[in-house]
Amino acid sequence: MRKHDLAQTEFDQQSESNEESNDLKHTDLEHQIEGDNEAHDEGDEEASLSMGGDYHDNNMAANSSISMSCTQMSLNSAESQILYAWTTDTGRPYGVKPTHRIFQQCQESIESRRVSIHDVSFTKGDDVASLANSENSAVGIKGSYGFFQADAGLKVGSSSSSSYKKQHRTYNNWWSQKRVYWKSIFEKSFLTEEAKKVLKTKDAKFIVDRYGHFFARSIHAGGLLSVDYELLYESKKTIFEVDAEFKAAYGKGGFRIGTSASHKQNSTKLKEGTSVTESWQSYGGDSSLWSKLKPDLSNKVEIQQEWAKSINDANMMASKLVLAPIWELADTSAKENEIKTYLQNQWRIKPGKVHVLRYAEGNIRSTMDACTLVTQKGGCWNLNDLGAGCNKQDNVCLKYGNHCNTGDIILPAGIQVQTYVLYFGSNWDKPCNADGWYIKRSQFLKTPGWHQTLDRPCAYRFSISDTNKYVCN
Repeated sequence: MRKHDLAQTEFDQQSESNEESNDLKHTDLEHQIEGDNEAHDEGDEEASLSMGGDYHDNNMAANSSISMSCTQMSLNSAESQILYAWTTDTGRPYGVKPTHRIFQQCQESIESRRVSIHDVSFTKGDDVASLANSENSAVGIKGSYGFFQADAGLKVGSSSSSSYKKQHRTYNNWWSQKRVYWKSIFEKSFLTEEAKKVLKTKDAKFIVDRYGHFFARSIHAGGLLSVDYELLYESKKTIFEVDAEFKAAYGKGGFRIGTSASHKQNSTKLKEGTSVTESWQSYGGDSSLWSKLKPDLSNKVEIQQEWAKSINDANMMASKLVLAPIWELADTSAKENEIKTYLQNQWRIKPGKVHVLRYAEGNIRSTMDACTLVTQKGGCWNLNDLGAGCNKQDNVCLKYGNHCNTGDIILPAGIQVQTYVLYFGSNWDKPCNADGWYIKRSQFLKTPGWHQTLDRPCAYRFSISDTNKYVCN
């Protein structure tokens, strides 16, 4: 069985399993929901209808109270995914998967049209924030939300050496034969009764655990060829140099795949100091056709056309998604903000490691967990304290006798530091006292990466740079 068939079967089985699970649990869930405080429900409804000047709240609340007729319509497996909530899932196309069905299948609300579209979208990033935002854009999410932080962290979080950086690129070549979308912006009018009650009465954790992070505004159904590239390059190289090396090897479209229906190459050197690992997978249609692609890509157009013809209603997959945050289905601003705040608190990430290097001998260094440096000793560490993280066993790797012997410092994202150069003979008990006469010079550093420090610092005060994005538990 080909992998697209396995993926299709997996979704069908998952859909059936979810529906059976929903049926079995529906009665229990109904009792649980009905058992909640009815006064709370009425208060929410009153609040949503009484808020003045809020178009979203007044119109959405009013619309959700309208009784809509629903004539059942026929949808194939790929088309029906517009009825589902979605959550993030590393390893899936676009990093998402469907969870539970939350919408009714009504021809009054859903349009499905035959189309013939081929396009390419791509994601790219060499740090967690940039890659996560790029993955947001790939599924139509606007704004710097952290939906894909975990996925991005796995792809570009760190390399085994501070001398190298990672970059991840994904090229999604997608073909569409059907476009399924909502006829109205009032999707919530066609929520199932269960979904309406859950979104209205349950807390944010329950909603996110059950449904996930998104719902679909539109879906293109057809075929998808997803090609991933993981680049490892020397830190001293600029992103422009890496881009030029990649384009020289792969062309503008980033399209060079091998000779099997699914494969992962070993690391390939592009140029001195830059290597790339490539993997790809096709979904929908007859995936085996891609094994006929010639190394020089001379038959690329023919293969694309042949594959497009092999896609039909029985084997098509969701090839392109436009998603929206699950909180947009809430019927009050209060509930919307509750869900959004809950997710934003989850997205705060823990910073990585801090490296303090010995002067002129960067291979000798103290490496410590950033949160240890922030939460212990009031964030203030002298060189004796930092000796605990030294890779040289004498615990004085950052000193030369009684003298401070520090060089550069490498900061992870989310950490800032104030360095202190002290006069000889100063008291090290409180080395970060800004009013101390013994401070000769200080320097503030915030951006992640490698920093040259002034003189040779004897003490450091570490703290979180942005508490909305980073956290030390």
